[in-house]
Amino acid sequence: MKKYAYMTLLLCWGKFALAATPTTEPPLVESTVKARWPMLQRCYNNELRKGAVGDGKIVVGFQTNLRGYVQKAWIQEATIENEVVKRCVIYRFKKLKFKLDGENTLRGIYPISFSAKTTKQFSKNKPASDEKAKQLIDQAVQERWPKFKKCYLKEKIKNNITNVGTVMLHFVVNENGKVSHSEVQQSDLQNESIEQCIVDLFRTMRVAEPLHRIIQGNYPITFK
Repeated sequence: MKKYAYMTLLLCWGKFALAATPTTEPPLVESTVKARWPMLQRCYNNELRKGAVGDGKIVVGFQTNLRGYVQKAWIQEATIENEVVKRCVIYRFKKLKFKLDGENTLRGIYPISFSAKTTKQFSKNKPASDEKAKQLIDQAVQERWPKFKKCYLKEKIKNNITNVGTVMLHFVVNENGKVSHSEVQQSDLQNESIEQCIVDLFRTMRVAEPLHRIIQGNYPITFK
């Protein structure tokens, strides 16, 4: 298993600044993180616009598998208190894939520093308000409601289920309006086939307009 020392990514708007101590894999780590630079930057900028976050650092610990995919990522240490930023950074870090030799995994920690002083507004497009985002997500769900209902009816006919209730989904919608993640948060149905069908359908959704911000939330799908 290969290990590497501390590397610091400074999120400076308009340029990429990376300082690293000598390691066994500096070009690999630098190029991999740089490829995800805009996504990591938006985690911070989205909350900065709201005045909900200040300067600080998030130290991410991570572990890859033999194929180079980040299998686990966690907060090792953080001076930023904003939970939305921290969850977003971890979520994005789990999307990384390092080009490994297939014989070794990679485990390490990666400090990411954020500074409001060096961060400027990165988009001329105004981010959607919470009300607008909710409206667009509701619209997208209603357009697909017949398919969601089919998930339930198909299982009802096949296995004669009688359970009714709500499946609460947790979701993430990207800036472009496409759902990037969904999972069951809670369910009254206790039926994995229905729940997985709903999760898979939700992941195919795209709202009618770009949101120009990342939206995370919960959405109830109710069958009566």
